[in-house]
Amino acid sequence: QGAPRRRTPARLRVAFLRQLERWGTISQAAAAIGLDRRTIQRWRRLRPEFDLRCEEALARRGQMLEDEGIARARRATTRPFFY
Repeated sequence: QGAPRRRTPARLRVAFLRQLERWGTISQAAAAIGLDRRTIQRWRRLRPEFDLRCEEALARRGQMLEDEGIARARRATTRPFFY
């Protein structure tokens, strides 16, 4: 099996990006991996490539929500009305 993997900053950033796409908010994604929101803000400020990947993840999440909303709107839900 080997030794357990260490939670290096690079691995934490990858885990954060996965959670960001899942949850869609920085606060929830940071909490999901046990980091403070300020750590993420610092990473975004200091690492332009990480900031870009965050923006891309948020855009993908927004697109997923939009697609889901359109799919729900297209599904007809009929309920009988009784007076």
